[in-house]
Amino acid sequence: MNINAGSSNYQRIHCQPAYILHTQAYQNTSLIVDAFTENFGRVRFVAKGAKRLKSSFAGKLQVFTPLLLSWMGKGDLYTLTDTDFASVNQISYVNGQLPLRGSVLLSAYYLNELILRFVTLEDPHPEVFYYYADALEKLSLKKNIETVLRVFEKRLLQETGYSLVLNHDIDTGKSIDVMKTYYYILNEGPQNKVMERELSDRLKPEYDGIYVDGKTLLELDSGSFTSKETLKQAKHLMRALIALHLGDKPLKTRALFQSTIL
Repeated sequence: MNINAGSSNYQRIHCQPAYILHTQAYQNTSLIVDAFTENFGRVRFVAKGAKRLKSSFAGKLQVFTPLLLSWMGKGDLYTLTDTDFASVNQISYVNGQLPLRGSVLLSAYYLNELILRFVTLEDPHPEVFYYYADALEKLSLKKNIETVLRVFEKRLLQETGYSLVLNHDIDTGKSIDVMKTYYYILNEGPQNKVMERELSDRLKPEYDGIYVDGKTLLELDSGSFTSKETLKQAKHLMRALIALHLGDKPLKTRALFQSTIL
């Protein structure tokens, strides 16, 4: 990667590792490109003439494909000047792309939407970039898809400033007990409370939190799940936490497909 600046506001960036998150038509022949870069966070570009058949961008601005992007300009909308496929050694890549289909493809789009919603423009998050690349790789292998999603959700929230308390009781400070059930206050953390309701009722969010077993909290903390039940509880907890931070604008991928995975 190369960085040159003619002024404090002007950027000229060369060969920055990136993934395309979203594109939309702009004027007659161009595209607005929303990309997630390794060192600059989420960046928006105009790809001039990208829709022309003979454009140097033709066939390259694809989602879920590791790229090297170059751009120039200032403000919050730059001009994309060059793009190339990044070299990858993982065997799961076919011609530089991951073979994502069906629910796996939907899951990958879900990751993109999470980044678009939680990562602000030009706020660098190199760790999230690595987590995203790792999640795409694991999704392509079609193993433990729900685990991949839950772990990425947790890491994304943690890296973007929404801390998750998963290993201790916020009231007592004691370590989470695998045999106990906790009430997870969404903007604070878990506290142990006496339970009287059945599990099916406890999965329903209350006004400010959700009931979850200590085993689930510890497995979410470690990123390794041992049962469908803990995965189910982790999904409900992460849904509630994500909804809290997104406010009244729900995720489109989840609302559109009503997936049991997302």
